[in-house]
Amino acid sequence: MPSDTRSMHEKLRSLRVEVRALGGCAPSALSTLAPKLAHALDVDGAFAFCVHEDDAGLRVGHGSECGVSGALRTLDALYRSREPASWLWLAPPRPGPSDRNRVRSREELEATQSPADAALCAELLERLGLGQVWLMRVAVCEGTEVLAHLVVFRRAPLGARHREALQSLVSALAERLSRDRAVAETSRSRDELRERLARFGAPAWIVSTTLDIEHANTAGHAQLERERTATLERIRAAIEAREDAAGLTLTPLARPGEPVAFLIVQR
Repeated sequence: MPSDTRSMHEKLRSLRVEVRALGGCAPSALSTLAPKLAHALDVDGAFAFCVHEDDAGLRVGHGSECGVSGALRTLDALYRSREPASWLWLAPPRPGPSDRNRVRSREELEATQSPADAALCAELLERLGLGQVWLMRVAVCEGTEVLAHLVVFRRAPLGARHREALQSLVSALAERLSRDRAVAETSRSRDELRERLARFGAPAWIVSTTLDIEHANTAGHAQLERERTATLERIRAAIEAREDAAGLTLTPLARPGEPVAFLIVQR
């Protein structure tokens, strides 16, 4: 096996292990993936992101990019717009059966477009700074639902080894994102969580990564009134360590498309 191929296999094996082991919260896998993906596949850049739907329509959720500047912002603006979106072959929010979990090259995707649609697609790629690159993408799905989009690109040709390498990551990432989604769904109902906290005898708080107290139960409020500075310092130490610390237990709360919060309970 050539040394460059062996090196790619080793990097991919390490990345698959890391993807499955990434812990704690839904945004973690995608928010750190793009540069690692570019490194493992020996490409010039990548972006990885999820898409979710709210009352305003489709929008780009958490993700990361490498080798491009503002690609996710551009895609988010296009998802939010009400204009015709024939360019969505790049990141379809509802991929068809033949498109789920399968790596597609730019050439394959462009071959499905009419001349008018192809012109719009070319315009999008120019806006993303990808006008003159080889490109591959995959929609990572669980059943009919898309969990994430991965796009990699290179200014030199992408070949079979790149396709196989990207395809080899799909199963591990789908497994990780499915677990992340399950965690997110269990913590989605804030009212339910607050009701549960109200029944806690111990002080408990929901705290953002910026140390804002989003909610406290009765015991938690009383603790803050008695020892606010010391309590906030202990909460800060636990969040910075991302583990149980200073007599507190810490549980990350995943929230689709939003920063992570933490459930802190005093032991």
